[in-house]
Amino acid sequence: EEGLLTILEGNPVAECIVTDPNGKSTTEFCQITYGVGPYSVGCMVLWKGSTVMKQGCYSRQVLMLEQCESRKCVSTIPARFKPYNFCCCFGKKCNKEFS
Repeated sequence: EEGLLTILEGNPVAECIVTDPNGKSTTEFCQITYGVGPYSVGCMVLWKGSTVMKQGCYSRQVLMLEQCESRKCVSTIPARFKPYNFCCCFGKKCNKEFS
């Protein structure tokens, strides 16, 4: 699908935002799984309140990736797990903004 992957040194990669413990954001490039296509690696964010606990590439089994949205990161965590939130998405730096 157009715009979901970046080409880096001739290889398709997912391009995700990573935030370190000091709040500095950088870009992480993660290789896709060949034969699976652009939906083999997504971007994710795990946060509590306004604190990002983990952010970056998300590569799991296809069943887990089915919960990810295309181009937007929206939490799908049931209310019983709050105040933690998790979202995953597909697309260039799609985890930069999340809700």
